Amino acid sequence: EANEQRKAEYERGDMGKPTYERWVRCVTYLEEFMLLTRNVSDIPVKEVTKGFVQDFEHFLRMKKNAANNTAVRYLRYLKNVMQYAIANKWATDDPFLGKRFKRTVAEREALTEVELKRMMELELKEFPRLEVVRDTFVFCCFTGLAFIDIQTLKRSDISTDAEGNMWIRKKREKTDELSVIPLLEVPRKLIEKYKGHPKVMLEDVVLPVISNQRNNAYLKELADLA
Repeated sequence: EANEQRKAEYERGDMGKPTYERWVRCVTYLEEFMLLTRNVSDIPVKEVTKGFVQDFEHFLRMKKNAANNTAVRYLRYLKNVMQYAIANKWATDDPFLGKRFKRTVAEREALTEVELKRMMELELKEFPRLEVVRDTFVFCCFTGLAFIDIQTLKRSDISTDAEGNMWIRKKREKTDELSVIPLLEVPRKLIEKYKGHPKVMLEDVVLPVISNQRNNAYLKELADLA
């Protein structure tokens, strides 16, 4: 029922696709967890106990190899639903009472100009899958856009002003705030490079971006090559 509401929010544009997909995945994980531990795929909401929550957290971390912030996100989704259930008197005890979730603050390193140039100068004509990932990464670097924003970037998000300068005007997926970004020479060349790519032409996107999971795996290969 909660996910039907999330779906409506997503279709209205009030929620990003990745967030909605995580809500759906949370249900899948819950069903898998209950089948593993109870041999059923569903239980009455009033039977969700502190022990259930602790075991589900363990399942996320050990069976799904979820990093801390990912596990915390799914547990907060479950907490949201339990608070809704308690508000509607479908359950009386709060299994999250006294439980605190702490997100890990990631320390992100930045590439130096020399390192970025080394990445850009890699000869990858024989590895087209790596070339697309490298170009996507470089496009992110020269626009400041996050991966999800590049993945959803449409040709209609790019405009040209009276002086001939090109701009990206796009609402950020996570914050829904409008970003106005000058399109520099490097990303302009990348747009031109891929304008005839089948995915670009079919979906009217700017770059033929692959999934985030594969993108990250290939980036590690690129780092090794560089």
